[in-house]
Amino acid sequence: FPLEVLVRRREMGDQICLDKDLTKKVSRYFIDKKIPRQKRDQAWLLVDKNQQILAIVPYVFSYLSIAKETDRIHYVLLYKYRE
Repeated sequence: FPLEVLVRRREMGDQICLDKDLTKKVSRYFIDKKIPRQKRDQAWLLVDKNQQILAIVPYVFSYLSIAKETDRIHYVLLYKYRE
């Protein structure tokens, strides 16, 4: 897991790696999970310095951030969600 992560809103064309061989557009992920548009606009993305998406908070983590796949080091992200 990278030492530096950025938190940002989604942008057109963003893709997340959900599995070793599966990459999906963030917009398509939201549609498939039937997440309402208002909540889509409020979701945050965790990205590394290369703009690779590590998570869509609070919905899904990327394959790249799964502890058993990468290492035994665990990180905890605390965030305050406002409606």
